Amino acid sequence: MDQDPSPSSVNEIKLPEIGMTFLSEEEVRTFYNSYAQNVGFGICKLGGRNGDDGKQKYFSIGCAKNGRKVSQAKNVLYPRPSTKTNCKAKINVVIRNDGSFVITSYDSALKKKIENEKHMDFVSFNSIMPVILGHPIERQFQNAYTNNLFKLFQDEIRGLMFCNASLLKEEGTTLVFEVVETMLGKNGEPVREVSFRVHYTELHCQLKCVCRLFEFRGILCRHVINVLIRMKVIEVPMNYIMDRWRKDIKRGYQSISNIYDDYGCDGERHRYNILTPLIQEVQQLGTKNDNSCSVLVEMLKDTKEKLIAIDFEHSRAEQLKEVSTSGAKAIHSPLKVRSRGHPPTKRKQSKVEQIMKKSIAKARKKGVAGSEACSETILAVLSKVLLELL
Repeated sequence: MDQDPSPSSVNEIKLPEIGMTFLSEEEVRTFYNSYAQNVGFGICKLGGRNGDDGKQKYFSIGCAKNGRKVSQAKNVLYPRPSTKTNCKAKINVVIRNDGSFVITSYDSALKKKIENEKHMDFVSFNSIMPVILGHPIERQFQNAYTNNLFKLFQDEIRGLMFCNASLLKEEGTTLVFEVVETMLGKNGEPVREVSFRVHYTELHCQLKCVCRLFEFRGILCRHVINVLIRMKVIEVPMNYIMDRWRKDIKRGYQSISNIYDDYGCDGERHRYNILTPLIQEVQQLGTKNDNSCSVLVEMLKDTKEKLIAIDFEHSRAEQLKEVSTSGAKAIHSPLKVRSRGHPPTKRKQSKVEQIMKKSIAKARKKGVAGSEACSETILAVLSKVLLELL
């Protein structure tokens, strides 16, 4: 290949580009695997095409989660989980007559996915799905989950009307509940009743249901929610709210900006791009043996404590700087605004003000000096007021 694909040689992740040339298929795979590891997905060979002579002329390498798989489960409410997410990340490689391998086209890894996630995060932050029951548990998940995941959680909330929980037995500190769920047919008619057992430990609020919905899909099932409401639990422990479903979690691969577009990245993302390949190299060195692993763990712990202390000192210095600069700011008088009611020039005047105003105007017409006019006006006003009072 014309460029070294190793992440140790550069501080930024190398992007696939049209026209990049390699010497072998293994070299292509090594380069794309290095790129995929930095982004966060696995790769596999998607397919190829042979020429008339039987030699390979074309092949594609893409994300291991490419494509979709239709669940063959009998119960449509509980489909079997699949690792396929229909990821479009891939590169198309053509083999020339001289034996070189050239990238002819590529799809940016996770670009469309991240655009959709950012749009959905914006919608989740600026809109709230209405609750069904209004229970504190439902409101807790409403504040934590994205709108799409909260819709799935509300499906379990709706299923509570078909569930009935009863205490079956006690096993030490663990309570075993039997939740009987009424299954409905296509026409909405009850078909049969299915029993589920839920193990509940009140000390640490540990829950386990035989349906395994949380283990498979990361969402609490209706049977567990029924038991929590029966035990008057108003808040679910945070370990039952997975970070991958939260709307306030910043995903790591979204910090890598230079792999999706040509826009300049900010300081935080640039530093992220510099640290990512270095940390991966250190991680690979630390996994070689137990001694290297233990040494790396201690070093990372010390580094973490130092970074926390530096961050604390930096934030404290910023606060002191704001306090010191706030005292030097000049305080200006507020801007004049028009008050309610008539303006001062149009308000009603008292009898004394009217007489003084007329007297001053007459004095100015006669051409009397200012001080003399003022004294004469005051005397005239006082005499007229006294006459009116008498």
